[in-house]
Amino acid sequence: MEITKELISSILNEAFEMLDEADTPEKQYEAINRLCQALSVMEPTLQELTIDQVKTKYKIPKSVIKQTLKSFGNGHVNDLEFVRETARDEIQEFGFYEENNKYIFLTKDGTVEGSNFIIIPLFHIYSKSDNKRLIKIVNEYGYERIVDIPSAKFTSFEQFQQLVYAEGNYLFFGNRHQFLKILSKISDRYPVCNELKTMGWQREGFFAFANGIFSHNTWNPVDEYGITEHNEKKYFSPAFSTVYSDVREDDDEYENDRFFVHVAPEINFNQWAKIFNTVYDDKAPWAISYLLASLFRDIIYDKFKFFPHLFLFGQPQSGKSALAWSLSNVFFQNLPAFNLNSGTNVGFFRRLARFRNTIAWFDEYTNEIDLKRFQALKAAYDGIGHEKGKTTKDNRTEVTKVNAACIISGQYLPTIDDNALFTRSILLSFPKRDANNPFTDAETKNLNRIREIEKNGLSGILTEILRYREKVERDYPMTYTEVYNTVKEYFVSNQKQYTERIILNFVSILTMVRIFDNISEIKLGFTYNELLLEALRMIEKQSSQISESDALSNLWSSIQFLFETQQINEDVDFKFKTVSSVKLVNATKTFGKPRELLYLRFTKIHPLYLEAHRKQHGTTGVDITSLRHYISNHLSYLGNVSSEEFNNTITSAYVFDYQQLVSNLENIGFNLKKTIFIQDTNPTKLKSNEESKNYFPF
Repeated sequence: MEITKELISSILNEAFEMLDEADTPEKQYEAINRLCQALSVMEPTLQELTIDQVKTKYKIPKSVIKQTLKSFGNGHVNDLEFVRETARDEIQEFGFYEENNKYIFLTKDGTVEGSNFIIIPLFHIYSKSDNKRLIKIVNEYGYERIVDIPSAKFTSFEQFQQLVYAEGNYLFFGNRHQFLKILSKISDRYPVCNELKTMGWQREGFFAFANGIFSHNTWNPVDEYGITEHNEKKYFSPAFSTVYSDVREDDDEYENDRFFVHVAPEINFNQWAKIFNTVYDDKAPWAISYLLASLFRDIIYDKFKFFPHLFLFGQPQSGKSALAWSLSNVFFQNLPAFNLNSGTNVGFFRRLARFRNTIAWFDEYTNEIDLKRFQALKAAYDGIGHEKGKTTKDNRTEVTKVNAACIISGQYLPTIDDNALFTRSILLSFPKRDANNPFTDAETKNLNRIREIEKNGLSGILTEILRYREKVERDYPMTYTEVYNTVKEYFVSNQKQYTERIILNFVSILTMVRIFDNISEIKLGFTYNELLLEALRMIEKQSSQISESDALSNLWSSIQFLFETQQINEDVDFKFKTVSSVKLVNATKTFGKPRELLYLRFTKIHPLYLEAHRKQHGTTGVDITSLRHYISNHLSYLGNVSSEEFNNTITSAYVFDYQQLVSNLENIGFNLKKTIFIQDTNPTKLKSNEESKNYFPF
């Protein structure tokens, strides 16, 4: 509060009038007190001159006036009448007032300065785990800072002093009791808001970028404090708050958020899709389809509890990274990929968790990456994040969720761990581009064109797709069933080899294309039927690639080896029968014409397989329960019989369509019929029927 000369003069004149009318000691006492109220804020010289004037005019000893003046605390205000009328209620309630950006406290000894700054409450950022207050602090020289203070530290007198002093010349001179009085005054003046700890889609029904939110076809940018509103609730985006505007890059925990901003694009989605198809040719439809599905990942995952990865495989300079950059740049402004061989675990899981319904790009995949990171990529398919215990006594844990769709790129196919990651991915293979197969001038020109468009930001085209979220939520489950039945029927009726998980992966993406294929406003540049035909081809090819190295393929390779080394024999461990029907445990299968069936004593063969696998690979083979499950899903598997005769032994057996089995295992040369064993110095040496004629006298 500023004590003006006019205010002092007014109180002084009032005191003189009271002295003029003071005809009793009591009235004279009140007048002297009123006089001293004015004297207490005067300069010393003016104070002395006024006292001399009163002594001369009213015959009051100077000692009486000075004794009374001491009770006011020389140079301080000790009466509410000196304070602006608008502030008197607050002083009466809290015991202090603000003056020149300082807190002035009223005490029994007069007024004292409590600080050289004041606190302006901005927002209460509510959270169970990271509760804090956003405040502006302004010191007596007018310097101001915006600071976020953890609520737990706000109530600590010492910790609060440390935090504000770290921002500059902001000092508190008072005691803890006076500090709590300030808190009492400002605590009810914070509008409550929620921090956007995860960018992207929010359960409240809007899509959050770091610089604002998109809701109901409306763009709402954040203000200078990083605050925006949705349905009368406030939300806080730290990356675009002035709180963190001066933070250095190496100390900026929201650095990646600043790549995720809404930018009004120069072109619309349809124009972008047309250019994208031109640049990336046959890879473009799957990339665009994956982008669409990523924008609604939560819908797909909530329904089926999985979301496939997009794996870009190819040699250096083949174009896989260019495609990944273009997909990533639709969401982020030139955010670099996460390097799987050098990035930290914290950074890895933040990429998966921080941005919901977006794309997270992981580059430089090899089969030698850290096993834990490989397992994390596997788990991300099933939406399983990173779980760690809290340092509490109640066994609570903290889970870093998986919110983003994963694009993985590298020069190696993910074949380790029985193709676990391979089966969780949609594979796009990029042919080698070298002097014999260079990029054409037209291809280079088109790539440069899309790079120029991406430079200014493309995130605005996402909002065109987000407008159809309600339709996707409504139509996806039923459409998924229709697409799945179409794809599965094709493979079953044509007796094509397939892997069930691969079908599910492709169908989850195809379904999104089927939905948008019926939206006239959106032009993808290809049709659902065109992509369906391509999907059928890719599913068969990828399933074939997987079968070459998966656990079941290893089993058949081991059986072939056991047969060739005479560790298993026909009629003892397996047998052939050509029949028109077979009575299985749960059903009888009848064929249009006789088929040659293979009966296999799996229980006896499994221990031999384990030993052979251990010798060949140095690791234990797959347990019998898991292998039985794998076998039951093989296309050639018919079922099992409870009793079949083998060399005078009757036992159960697994039954396979032998010709179909041989056809599916052509890549490993599986054959249990046409090999003759020749005793030689090499006991495992094999000879065909034709070769054997030179060794036998008949």
